[in-house]
Amino acid sequence: MIKAAVSHARTVLLMFVLLLIAGTYSYINIPKESAPDIPLPVIYVSITYDGISPEDSISQLLKPLEQELRGLEGLDDMEGTAYEGGANLVLNFKAGSDNDKALNDVREKVDIAKAELPEEADEPRVSEVNISLFPIITVILAGDLPERSLKAIAENLQDDLEADAGVLEAPITGIREEQLLLEVNRAQLEAFNLSATDLINAVQQNNLLVAAGSLETDNARYAVKVPGLFKTPEDVLNLPVFADGNRTVRVRDIGTVRFTFKDANNRSFVDGKPALTLKVSKRIGENIIATAERVKEITNTHAEIWPEGLTHTFVGDESTQVKTRLADLQNNITIAILLVMIVVLAALGFNNALLVAITVPGSFLTALMFLYVLGFTTNTVVLFALILSVGILVDGAIVVTEAADNYLAAGQRRIAAFTKAAQDMSWPIIASTATTLAAFLPLLFWPGIVGEFMKFMPLTLIFTLSASLLMALIFLPTLGAVLPRRAHKIMPPEEMNTAPFIQFYKKILTLALSFPKLTVGSVVCIFFAIIAAYSTFGRGIEFFPSIEPERAQILVHTNGDYSTAEKTRLTQKVLTELDGLEGIASRITTAGNDLGNQIAEDVIAIISLEYAPWATGRPTSQQILDNVKARTQHLEGIRIDPQEQEDGPSQGKPIQIVLSGLNFNDLRTATKTVRTALENLNGPTGIEDDLPQPGIEWALNLNRAEAARAGTNLAAIGPIVRLATNGAILGTFRPTSSDDEVDIVARLTQTERTLSVLDDLTIVTDTGNRVPLSQFIERTPQPKVSTLHRLNQKTSVTIEADIERGVLADDVVKQLKIAAKDLALPNGVAIKFKGEDEDQQEAGAFLSKAFIIAIFMMVIILVTQFNSFVQPVIILTAVILSTAGVLLGHLIMAKPFGIIMSGLGIIALAGIVVNNN
Repeated sequence: MIKAAVSHARTVLLMFVLLLIAGTYSYINIPKESAPDIPLPVIYVSITYDGISPEDSISQLLKPLEQELRGLEGLDDMEGTAYEGGANLVLNFKAGSDNDKALNDVREKVDIAKAELPEEADEPRVSEVNISLFPIITVILAGDLPERSLKAIAENLQDDLEADAGVLEAPITGIREEQLLLEVNRAQLEAFNLSATDLINAVQQNNLLVAAGSLETDNARYAVKVPGLFKTPEDVLNLPVFADGNRTVRVRDIGTVRFTFKDANNRSFVDGKPALTLKVSKRIGENIIATAERVKEITNTHAEIWPEGLTHTFVGDESTQVKTRLADLQNNITIAILLVMIVVLAALGFNNALLVAITVPGSFLTALMFLYVLGFTTNTVVLFALILSVGILVDGAIVVTEAADNYLAAGQRRIAAFTKAAQDMSWPIIASTATTLAAFLPLLFWPGIVGEFMKFMPLTLIFTLSASLLMALIFLPTLGAVLPRRAHKIMPPEEMNTAPFIQFYKKILTLALSFPKLTVGSVVCIFFAIIAAYSTFGRGIEFFPSIEPERAQILVHTNGDYSTAEKTRLTQKVLTELDGLEGIASRITTAGNDLGNQIAEDVIAIISLEYAPWATGRPTSQQILDNVKARTQHLEGIRIDPQEQEDGPSQGKPIQIVLSGLNFNDLRTATKTVRTALENLNGPTGIEDDLPQPGIEWALNLNRAEAARAGTNLAAIGPIVRLATNGAILGTFRPTSSDDEVDIVARLTQTERTLSVLDDLTIVTDTGNRVPLSQFIERTPQPKVSTLHRLNQKTSVTIEADIERGVLADDVVKQLKIAAKDLALPNGVAIKFKGEDEDQQEAGAFLSKAFIIAIFMMVIILVTQFNSFVQPVIILTAVILSTAGVLLGHLIMAKPFGIIMSGLGIIALAGIVVNNN
């Protein structure tokens, strides 16, 4: 192959140019992002049942679904949440599972489970959680405009953003749904002896689309229709509710109708002003930088016609971070190449350095071409792998060039010299490259989310090193044979030996060889001394290195049954204390309820902080968050939990403990015990759990026998009660001014929606009499249970905690595991450590296996190369000694051993240090 390549130089050179062009095109067009775009094998199932309690939600909704879904292929665990009004299930499949198959399997099982679900429950929704759905940029619209105007502007912008080819979706948060509200005058309702059921029946029986068919005569055919759907609020106002021979009672006689919004569950603010947010996510495979730029361009175009007082800002712009990281890593690659070239230039001369230099972009661009063709992206992991490969990929080129120089110096012609050099060196180069590839090959089978995140590194290295082999054995000898050059003057051995550093090395080597047993013994002693020193003075283990974040969020905790308005007022107190905080570029606040599935129940607000750029000289994240704590510590009844932005393959708080069992009271006791143990350790901070928060709920206990004697039942009582709470949904209609259906909701007037009115409500019985509900209903307070959690069909509680800066999560978990052995947990309660500890254990176990497999693969390659067992064993001692060097480096730098990065470094090292030996 080498001889054929050199003899067909024109063809090979054209292929080389084609590779460079294709690689350059790939580099320009390959999608660029910060973190790898990995598919999360997570399926989300949700179901709503208006008014159902959390306890009933478990028995009526979750358990039938769990029974069908528990045996799915590849299912790792199943997390359920039951709450007032519905439930959801999060199905976590093993990483690498076929997401499409998992989604179809879940849908099939949910369809089977429908038969066991209550008929009144809504249709279950099954959806896939995809990391690409996370926003790449958030557009904030803020201003003192009427809510309806702000909503219309946001929806108009949303339509244009989602029309862009690179945008997947741009959902609006902070927006409220519209409704047609019928405010019922209770006195009038009772005066006409009407009930809520009368209202519901009147609307449902008159708001219909009647398909009457067609009428055909001998010579014509006519379509017949009975228009019945409501189109305007006047249609509702004029609707008859009751009629007899003497009178007709219409809706307008018992209340008023107006367009309004549903009650707000939460409110959003940007720097104190009401705001709406559009969280823009990109499609898989799209360039994050180009997509974010188009989002800004579309928004700025819309802003030209917006009314005064409306401002827009862009926050959470991932493209800025991507551009910064890509620029930094590209600069690092350039510097690494220059440093390598300086060494090569000093050792081999200008001509040879130029020849070797050509192989570097050739290898890089070929690797990027393969990544682009396979549909991968350029991200920090890929660029890090390219940096790592710079010093490795030139080895083969240097060996071939140096050998060719020797043959040229001996008087051979260029073609013969480079052909013979490549042929003679081919097996050593192939073997050395193969041993390096053997180190990275097992990493392709890294399981879990961490493996999906890190697999880009071995892929990139395998592509790059394979390309470097092609460069060294095919393209370099061809280029060397056709390019005019002079042989580099080789320094004779006797002249080389006079160099001072060579003389020093010769003395050390001679001394070592004179006392081989002493030398080997000393090396072994030093090796074990390093191991002992590291085990004693090492700084511990970390999963993934922490970086200086660019964002943070503040969780505002408090206890109490507060309304959305009161939660907003308490949040404003916190925001006032944070005014003028140094280092903050923007501040987005969401206060109220429904702040997210993973948010603790006692959190009343999330304040998202975006830091100012480093160029402004801002304080560090730790200093900013320390200032936040200092400014807010005097606020009574409010607890502040600052959280920095997380990076890397693991998400969530580093310490996560899951307690599971069958008895909820036992879980509550166990949670208190574990929390106390955690609080007694040094390091944990921001400890929280997902137990239901203390509160009061009112139970309307129905005496069914009394209700039956009075001539009524639960079905008739429910709508009456809802008039005093969230409102009874009478039906829906689609106004001409809206694309969406609008609920028709009946409620009592604002002044009558009080707790005491529940005692005064009356109902019309089957006999036509109006009797008070208090005759057969007793209103009693009881402890509130707002949310219940389950894990793998058992009730569960999760305890989470952050750690203080400078403390390792691994150290805290080890202490907690020791303390857990002495904890008196109730029988039947199981404890499991998840989060970073679980990921760390899995990653550590895999990397250990990968290291052993890599060593065995290297042994096979070396035994094949040397046809000997002794030489490979001698060569592989370098791997063991270099590992001790890694530990020594960690000791000197006072750094913890990183499971991911240090583990990868040792595996990479194993492939690299073998070559020279």
